[in-house]
Amino acid sequence: MHWRGKTKDGVELFTLALAIAAKGFRVFPCKPNSKEPACYWQQTATMDPAVIRTWAPEMNYGVGMDAEHF
Repeated sequence: MHWRGKTKDGVELFTLALAIAAKGFRVFPCKPNSKEPACYWQQTATMDPAVIRTWAPEMNYGVGMDAEHF
C-alpha cells in the first residue's frame, strides 16, 4: 500500500528526502505511488536541497547507493 506523498506514520516523503540528502545520501524522484524512477536516476540523484526542492512534493523518492555506503 502506498500513501500519497507520506509515510504510513504521516511523515512527508519530501521532508524525508531532504533529511536523507543532508545525511550524505543521493536521492532521486520516483513516480507517484511507485518505486519506478521518474528519471535517469544515476544522472539525477543528488544531495543538493535546492535541486530536490524543484521536484514535485507528491513524488516518491529513491536513495542512490554506491559502494562507500555499504
